[in-house]
Amino acid sequence: MQFICYRKCGICENAWKYLAENHLVFGDREITEEPLSLEELREIHRKSGLSLKSLLNISGGVYRELKMKVKVNVLEHEETLQLLADYPMLAERPVLSR
Repeated sequence: MQFICYRKCGICENAWKYLAENHLVFGDREITEEPLSLEELREIHRKSGLSLKSLLNISGGVYRELKMKVKVNVLEHEETLQLLADYPMLAERPVLSR
């Protein structure tokens, strides 16, 4: 498993501690240092079964800066995925991926 996170995020820190305390083996990946590629985002979205909007960090500064509240309803699927690839902090975190 790969734990994709932002190390300064409290939720990510708590999730990391939970995984470690339960002896779950995972690789650690800092999203700002090693962003998710467009292909990885497509795969995560496909496997999750969630709406694309669920992958957006709606409480983050990047979401507000990009005016995503308005854009999310008009952007094409691929455009939204490309924004997630271009702006790693736009992605909801943490992500646990196989």
